[in-house]
Amino acid sequence: MNDSQNNALTAAEIAQLWTGYLNSSMCHCIFSYFSNTVEDQKLQSMLQEGLQLTEKHIQKLTSFFENEGLSVPYGFKVKEDVHLTAPKLFSENFSLHFIYNMAMFAVNFYALSKTLSVRSDIVEYFNTCLLEVNEYETKLKQMLVDKGLYMRSPHVIPVKETSFVESKKFMGGLFGDKRPLNVIEITNIYINLKRNALGKTIMVGFSQVAQSKEVGQFMTRGGI
Repeated sequence: MNDSQNNALTAAEIAQLWTGYLNSSMCHCIFSYFSNTVEDQKLQSMLQEGLQLTEKHIQKLTSFFENEGLSVPYGFKVKEDVHLTAPKLFSENFSLHFIYNMAMFAVNFYALSKTLSVRSDIVEYFNTCLLEVNEYETKLKQMLVDKGLYMRSPHVIPVKETSFVESKKFMGGLFGDKRPLNVIEITNIYINLKRNALGKTIMVGFSQVAQSKEVGQFMTRGGI
């Protein structure tokens, strides 16, 4: 390959930059609304930090697209997609859980984006984002812990002996001869239960305030 081919953005790099723009613009809208409704000063401070991060990311991502001669994605916009003066729909504790989950997903997204990128400036950008959101997620998690709101995964009885799976019947043990769940299975169930509970709460809340009947019915189906 010649230098111009090596310097051109790959499909994976464009995909992650595009997704990052959509994610950052959506988070900017959510942070903007929550910052208008929350009263807790510590949470307000974290929302302002989130706004600053998303604004910086959107500006940097815009410059990437413009410098590469690519169209800037049409993301979410506060003026078009958010009613900043709408009454509070959820409690502040729920808002904290919600933005913590956003930060948790952001850590996973930027870690993947960094591994998929090759061009040095793109790698550096995603690495910087990863460090920023990692710090942000840690602060939010500590807030949840301090407030007694963080839902820990279950504790298990320590196993002191090493054992090995010796039969394919091990996987069937969930449906036939019962066996205890292993810690990997417990973790996946724990994560999915938390995610589904959060999603159901959001869907039910949105279904009650949606102006469009069709959107309301769609949200209701999602909350079942």
